[in-house]
Amino acid sequence: MSEERDDTVLIEDDENLQILATVSLVNYTLKNAVMKNVIMAGGILRRIIGFLVSKNNDLVRHACALLNNCTKTEQYRQTVASFQVIPMLLLILQ
Repeated sequence: MSEERDDTVLIEDDENLQILATVSLVNYTLKNAVMKNVIMAGGILRRIIGFLVSKNNDLVRHACALLNNCTKTEQYRQTVASFQVIPMLLLILQ
């Protein structure tokens, strides 16, 4: 039996699948601390951060929404900042 990665859909090249997976994560993490813990512990957020440089506006928007959901606590804000995401967010704002 092979071990399947939690972020399998997120590593697909199909942007539609990436968007759907990210939207699902946005919905699951909304006011759900357990799911936020799963996302952070599983390293899934690192993959999502890569979506911030996508040319697909929907993918970028949903990646930002997931970052917003997952940075409600100081601990997670520090963790996300350690991924060097702040310069990427500033580029989006510009």
